[in-house]
Amino acid sequence: MDRKTPKPRAAPPLPVAKQAACIGAYFPQFRRRNPGQPTIGIWEGSLQPSAESPKYVVRISYTVGEVPCVEVISPKIRDAAPHRFAGGALCLYFPDDCDWTSQKFIALTIIPWTASWLYFYEHWLKTGRWLGPEAPHGSRKVATQKHCNKALQGRGRHCFHLR
Repeated sequence: MDRKTPKPRAAPPLPVAKQAACIGAYFPQFRRRNPGQPTIGIWEGSLQPSAESPKYVVRISYTVGEVPCVEVISPKIRDAAPHRFAGGALCLYFPDDCDWTSQKFIALTIIPWTASWLYFYEHWLKTGRWLGPEAPHGSRKVATQKHCNKALQGRGRHCFHLR
């Protein structure tokens, strides 16, 4: 008799309340914009990737179990900036690498990756070269960005890389 080993169950996603507590502990400059919603979190706060950098105001939108969507509110990111989705949200990692899961804290992953993205963006502004990690996306749909698509009102689901 051939018995199949049952697949291990994935851990449940972290609740928004836990995400909010962790963001508040590590990044007190971020404020939750929708505290009454238990399954959706929207935070805004500032990041300054270097002493010479401007302060960037970013918005993180997260629905439990989905992928966080990160947008830079100000200063405006150049339209030709690489590693962004068609609607303007930041492409912070390659989904096939499974760097993000809903069992991870936004404060320990997404926000530091956003600060790194901004640092690489500033270097790109000065030199035209992106020094950050890259993965080939092409025009392939990135299914894990469905929430980002909703947050950006369906304006795009491809990470485009302009050089």
